[in-house]
Amino acid sequence: MTELSKNTELQQSCITAVMRSAFYTPTLEEFHVGFECEWQCKIRNETWNKQICDIDLINIAYDAIEHADEEEPFEEQFRVKYLNKEDFENLNFTREFATMSDILKTGCEVYKNDTLNLNIAHYKELNKISICTIDFSKNKTKSSWDENQVNLITAKNKSELQYILIRLGFSQADA
Repeated sequence: MTELSKNTELQQSCITAVMRSAFYTPTLEEFHVGFECEWQCKIRNETWNKQICDIDLINIAYDAIEHADEEEPFEEQFRVKYLNKEDFENLNFTREFATMSDILKTGCEVYKNDTLNLNIAHYKELNKISICTIDFSKNKTKSSWDENQVNLITAKNKSELQYILIRLGFSQADA
């Protein structure tokens, strides 16, 4: 093997490792109509395709778990992208700033949606978010995290964030 091919192989394995860390294998409990995931069928030589779950794809997921196949295990058929900056931007949030959480001892990125009057602190390493409504009557430039905060909710992906926002009364149409 030449030095160039060794280097290319190493670069490819690094790219693969980074790609894997951006995704996780969902649990069956996460699947619902509207759930965003990626699916592939290696037997049919398909590559990863973004999917929004319907009943048929949910049935495929249940079958993949129930009838585990050594040639094509569930982990190689389904994956979900972890919540990231692109997902917040797709939901009309803008990144305000990044900081270090003194309490949680981890990095935090704060996103803002002026239309919904919301700030969301995203603790990426923990797969958690905190949501704060912006109360302009108290301070026109700063929100009060203590008084108006929903604290540390697990949100691993965009589908979970959308679900949480809807359950709190914020629809995507409002954004």
